[in-house]
Amino acid sequence: MLESPFVIEQVKRLGAGAGLKHMVLKSIRALKIPVPPLFEQECIAEFLTEHIGFIGCLEKSLKEKRHMIDMLPAALLRRAFNGEM
Repeated sequence: MLESPFVIEQVKRLGAGAGLKHMVLKSIRALKIPVPPLFEQECIAEFLTEHIGFIGCLEKSLKEKRHMIDMLPAALLRRAFNGEM
């Protein structure tokens, strides 16, 4: 959102210093950032919560597979990656 034209235009108006290197806290507090209606926010939160759980399962699975690979002897891995198996 901070990179949206709506906010960038506000930053240009409220910012201080050449090239907007510095913005004072007062200017930052004055930024208006639009948010969706509460119902839409709740739908987004529910969607993200469901997907975060799925991502957690994937992460666990990948860690288990990585652990299994790490347990293989280096020589066996070298042969497998060289197509010798």
